[in-house]
Amino acid sequence: SRGSVPKDAKSTFCVMLRRYRGLKSGGFGVIGRPVSYEPFRLGLTFREAPEEARPDNYMVSNGTNMLLVICATPIKSSYKVPDEILSQKSPKFAIRHTATGIISHVDSAAVSALGYLPQDLIGRSIMDFYHHEDLSVMKETYETVMKKGQTAGASFCSKPYRFLIQNGCYVLLETEWTSFVNPWSRKLEFVVGHHRVFQGPKQCNVFEAAPTCKLKISEEAQSRNTRIKEDIVKRLAETVSRPSDTVKQEVSRRCQALASFMETLMDEVSRADLKLELPHENELTVSERDSVMLGEISPHH
Repeated sequence: SRGSVPKDAKSTFCVMLRRYRGLKSGGFGVIGRPVSYEPFRLGLTFREAPEEARPDNYMVSNGTNMLLVICATPIKSSYKVPDEILSQKSPKFAIRHTATGIISHVDSAAVSALGYLPQDLIGRSIMDFYHHEDLSVMKETYETVMKKGQTAGASFCSKPYRFLIQNGCYVLLETEWTSFVNPWSRKLEFVVGHHRVFQGPKQCNVFEAAPTCKLKISEEAQSRNTRIKEDIVKRLAETVSRPSDTVKQEVSRRCQALASFMETLMDEVSRADLKLELPHENELTVSERDSVMLGEISPHH
């Protein structure tokens, strides 16, 4: 209805559109050629049709006459040459994943940099895209994420690391990390990486299909990589302590140490040595004795 669909409401998403296989572009044998797709960014806008565009016999349903306008923009790769060192104007995008490492959000700006559509990444584990030689660096990075999570809104920049893209190559990313910790459960809810491409891939066209042959890794290395990934996920599942809790724990530890020291010290002191000597009742004080002995006459009388 008119109330539920705002005028000029616009939404954007990315899709792959099939390329036309015509006789002019490829000649005969159209069926034998493989089907290829191109990435596009679609902008959908709902608009009300003008009065002059309506035919005379047009029946308006529920008093509305809405049109869906689709604007398709092709998406091109961000890289021009292999292993391109990019400037500050390099592609920037954000990826969010949960404490279990599952990707939950991807910026559309990541399409030209990584070759993936957002829907291709959502639901997959972020750990599968890190280079196996950089997993130790990522473990240190997530350790810092948990420490920074003690302070709301804290962020930091990690060391550069390699990230797998659509065509099977890797790009070198520089990332600023932030996280959100549930204030009630003190559990990590999600991690957001604001990425910038520092170095491009060896293959410039990020939308090409990845090669079928996979990188050969020894069983020992695979076991080590799996263990590191499990350690990262296990660390992200731990409770994030508050800074005040850390201070309280340190003060409590010192108080316990002091109490233990005092108990040891008191045990070493014998009760027999702790005697309180009181004067006898029949013993005169110095002032009383002087008052009696002064000339054998007391000055108070």
